[in-house]
Amino acid sequence: IGMLYGATLSVRSFLSMSFRPKAVSAVWRPQRGDETAVAFSFMLCLSVGLAVACLGGFHLYLLLTAQTTIEFHGNYSNRRRAKQHGSTWKNPYDLGWKQNWRQVYGSQHWLRALLPSSREPEFLPIPISGKPIRRHSKSIEQASVTCNGHGNSGINIV
Repeated sequence: IGMLYGATLSVRSFLSMSFRPKAVSAVWRPQRGDETAVAFSFMLCLSVGLAVACLGGFHLYLLLTAQTTIEFHGNYSNRRRAKQHGSTWKNPYDLGWKQNWRQVYGSQHWLRALLPSSREPEFLPIPISGKPIRRHSKSIEQASVTCNGHGNSGINIV
C-alpha cells in the first residue's frame, strides 16, 4: 500500500515532466534540479509495488490451493507427468479455495483475517515424539500441577 501511495503522489509530477503538457498546472511541475528525484521515486515505487503485488498474488494462489512453495514445484512436475501419461493429478491437500482459506484463517470475515491475531495455534509447531501436541492453557496448568505434586513447578503461565 505504501508503494501505491508513493506512486500516486509522484505520477502527476512524473507525467508533467515527461510529456510537458501546457495545460498542467505549475504546482505539479517539478523544479529543474528535482526532476531526477521525482523520476527515480516514481519508478522505484512503481517497480517495487508491482513486484510485491506479484509476490502477494502468488502467495494468495498458494494459500487458496493449499500448497507451500516447495510443494508447488513438486505438484507442478506431478501434474506435468500425469498429463504426459494422459491422466490428471490433484493435490491431495486441496479442499477447495473456501475450505483452504478457512483452514488457515478460520471462518471470520476475510478483512478481519488479515489483521494481526492474538489467537494461539491449536497445536505446537513441532511434533513431539512424532505426535502433534495440542496447545491449551488448561493442559499446561495440569502438567505443572503434576510435575512436583504441589502445583509449583517454576513455570509461569501468562
